[in-house]
Amino acid sequence: MINNLQNLWQRWTAPRATDEDEARREYVVNVILVGTGAIGLVYTVVMALAYLTLPGVPLVAFLAGALALPVDLLGLWLSRRGQWRVGALAPILAFLAITIYGQYHFGHENVAIITYGALVIIAGFAYRGRVAVGLALICVIGYAAVGWLQSHGLLPPPVGASLWTRVIVVGTSLGIIALLQWLFTSQLQEALHKSRTFAEELRKHRDHLEELVRERTAALSEANAELEQRIEERKKAEAEKERLLVAERAQARRQSALLRLSSELAATLEENEVCQRVVQGLRDTLGYDFVALFLVDETTGNRVLAADVGYDKPLSLLRPGEGLSERPLLDGQLNYTPDVTKEPRYFYGMGGSEVDVPVRIGGQVLGVLTAESKQLDAFSPDDFEVLTAAAQQTGLAIGKARLLAAERQRADELDALRTTMADITAELELSALLQAIVERAAGLLDATGGELGLYDEASQEIRVVVSHNLGEDYVGTRHKLGEGAMGRVAETGEPLIIEDYHTWERHLAEYPQVHATLAAPLMVGDRLVGVFTTV
Repeated sequence: MINNLQNLWQRWTAPRATDEDEARREYVVNVILVGTGAIGLVYTVVMALAYLTLPGVPLVAFLAGALALPVDLLGLWLSRRGQWRVGALAPILAFLAITIYGQYHFGHENVAIITYGALVIIAGFAYRGRVAVGLALICVIGYAAVGWLQSHGLLPPPVGASLWTRVIVVGTSLGIIALLQWLFTSQLQEALHKSRTFAEELRKHRDHLEELVRERTAALSEANAELEQRIEERKKAEAEKERLLVAERAQARRQSALLRLSSELAATLEENEVCQRVVQGLRDTLGYDFVALFLVDETTGNRVLAADVGYDKPLSLLRPGEGLSERPLLDGQLNYTPDVTKEPRYFYGMGGSEVDVPVRIGGQVLGVLTAESKQLDAFSPDDFEVLTAAAQQTGLAIGKARLLAAERQRADELDALRTTMADITAELELSALLQAIVERAAGLLDATGGELGLYDEASQEIRVVVSHNLGEDYVGTRHKLGEGAMGRVAETGEPLIIEDYHTWERHLAEYPQVHATLAAPLMVGDRLVGVFTTV
């Protein structure tokens, strides 16, 4: 039975409105209509029983409940048809009429005030604030008007009611108030429940949103990281592409330089010109700060500067043990020094870095190609390759130039020899013949001048008979065996080369202008006939 009553209650009070606020107020009106209808039914039955069994119960009390009950039912019927605002007027107007009549007839001001308050609350639920204020004004005006009319005798005074009538009226009013209080409490609890539910859903949505934000942030961070990685890879690819392009251009420039250098060297027949074109070509095409070519003096082992470009005051001679350029002569390998200031053997230069490449002439290391830069560690393997190829071409070109020079010198010597033989056969005077021989020999040897002395076996002395371009005329001068260059050659019978005559231990003070000299014996079979010298 309880379940049936609950189902009946839910069916009669269930709202039809779709809007949440409208549905809530429709539900409140339905509850009030059903509740007041139930209270009105109970009130009518109780008042009927009281009228029949108790003395002093007025018939009006029973009729009030009997008339209010159909009005409540009409209001509930209208509300179930969707006209809940119109249906709410039924209990409001009925209770308003009953309250005003009760106040007029019975004079129960407190009960009237309670009922007025209940009506205002019902109107507030059904029609919101403005209607509730209007109804409150009506109640106040009605309450004041009835009291004023009765106090001035315009209306008859209220009729005293019995105790039971008062109990029933007060009980009914309190029942309405209790119903409203229960309704308010249930609505408040429902509102709190919805608020908690909404807060929980809001928290869940917030947590879900935060999770989505975190996921999105993580995804964006990952995407940004991937994008940054791609950008970095693109930059590296672009940098690598640029590096390769620069390297390719540099390689093309180096190959072009080598090709041009090879062409120039192939067309060059002079050793000095070969050396100068090598260093100038490397400087112009590859931009090295300093390029030099040293050739080895096979007699002294010194490195003589053959050509250079880049230095204002280059060293013309490096002795053994001086400079880094000696290393290729010792090991026959390319030597690279990234920082020359850290090398104790570094002799002279601009600082920075240096490359020394051996130059092979005729299969022997007889030269060094040196390149320097003002920057530290400025050379790369590509530079090593170019410098090695340039050194090889230089060695071949110098070897070809020297071979050609030797062939020319040989041809010149043979031509001079033929000329000399012709002069000998044509000249009958001995002194003129010897003079011609000395001059021709000095010319062939590219010497400044020369002397020729004949050997006197009786006195064992060398007598100078020809003196050519020595600054003084030494004809008639005699040299004993072992004395001076002529005396030494006459004594040993072997040729003699003196690099520095003034430091030679057997030099003669009579020859201050002589610096270097070559002396050779003149032999007829095993017999010494004279000595020839050039200076």
